[in-house]
Amino acid sequence: MPQILARHIVGLLMLCLSSLTLAVEVDYRLPKSYAVTEQSIALTLDPVKDGFTGTTVLKLVVHEPMDRVGLHWVDLNVTPPQLTGSDGKLRTLTYEAGDYEMWWLGDGSPIAPGQYTLDIAFSGDYSRDALGLYKSTFAGRDYLFTQYEQSLARRATPMVDEPDSKIPWQLTITAPEGFKVASNTPVESQSKNGDMVTRVFKQTPPMPSYLLALVVGDFDVTPIEGLSVPGVIYSPKGTGGDTGFAASVTPEILSALEDYFGSKLPYEKLDFVAVPDFSFGAMENVGLVTYRTELLLRGDTASGSAAANTVNTIAHELAHMWYGNLVTMEWWDDLWLNEAFATWMASKIVDDMYPQYESNLQLPQAAAFGADAVAQSRPYAKK
Repeated sequence: MPQILARHIVGLLMLCLSSLTLAVEVDYRLPKSYAVTEQSIALTLDPVKDGFTGTTVLKLVVHEPMDRVGLHWVDLNVTPPQLTGSDGKLRTLTYEAGDYEMWWLGDGSPIAPGQYTLDIAFSGDYSRDALGLYKSTFAGRDYLFTQYEQSLARRATPMVDEPDSKIPWQLTITAPEGFKVASNTPVESQSKNGDMVTRVFKQTPPMPSYLLALVVGDFDVTPIEGLSVPGVIYSPKGTGGDTGFAASVTPEILSALEDYFGSKLPYEKLDFVAVPDFSFGAMENVGLVTYRTELLLRGDTASGSAAANTVNTIAHELAHMWYGNLVTMEWWDDLWLNEAFATWMASKIVDDMYPQYESNLQLPQAAAFGADAVAQSRPYAKK
């Protein structure tokens, strides 16, 4: 009897300890005891090479005393960060890996409330999986593209890579002469040093990290005439002549959206990029929208499902300039709202402007039935 009782007691204790272990949850979000208020990023990029180097400067506001600062990065070689306070005192920090791709920076001493500047130098390799900052080869030429949604900007730069951290960003890109380089905003200044050209891009309005974008390569550049802001289509060398249809429909789609929202496009430019190696249909990066090549390279005219697919995708991505970019979800569990509003807005625009495609006869839910039917499907949000 005592042995049986002892076994029950030991079993009960093990169950309690197990329950306590399971109850300890690791926070998947960075703390709100500090905030990044703006960030500048300088990258040296060459599509011919396999990797890149960079530096970044983050301006921080610390709200309460703490012993470490957290950032996101993945597969980057990072030198010891330098933290400078408003008093000019410089502190060299060490870092250690945490959960959920977080890294914790500190020097063993408390970080008092106040304003700080954090300087970090880093390097990394271009990915080849069409995610993050990646290299793609098309028709014998190397190109660089980005795809930062979802939580992929951290592959290219240390940062707070969370959608509710909407801050101004300033990019500077140094690349070999002869390559075209574009980012979210227009070029503010440009300088040359030997065979390398440095372009300083204007600071962005506040936006989340997943909307950052850049491209480097030997592109054809086709103007998009008739927009309320400057815009061009970047496409792989030799394909510029096939962008006519996309360039012709974009101004009227944007105009219809501006009329509906009662405001002009909230960004300084609207460039498109035809990406030959792309994991998604398109991505609504601020000022530099990326598309699968077939969506933009329809030639001067298009009809039927090909035309309908192009105009619907353009309308969807441009609707995101308001739904998602200007107004952003706090966390990824509400991404479905972002996509739902953009999908609804695109359908409205296409139905009104292009009745010949009869898109109103298509059941919007049809594309979801297959994915929803599989055993692995999960709800977008849980309570």
